[in-house]
Amino acid sequence: MTFVEQGSLYLGEALESPASQALLVFKVKNSQLAEDFPNQDPYILNGLVTHWRVDEWNVVLGLGIAPLSLP
Repeated sequence: MTFVEQGSLYLGEALESPASQALLVFKVKNSQLAEDFPNQDPYILNGLVTHWRVDEWNVVLGLGIAPLSLP
């Protein structure tokens, strides 16, 4: 089952500038689930993505992500 099918990968976007970067938003109870993503991502496994980081964040404005249930 993919991270999207599990409901833990909420959003993925390519940045406009710089176009070589992207943002993935995970909604998980435990950050380890997001940290495990690189071990399964084909872009990383095939050397197309060579650097990533995991940062925790809090929604301070907006309801877009709040109503989702956590896996």
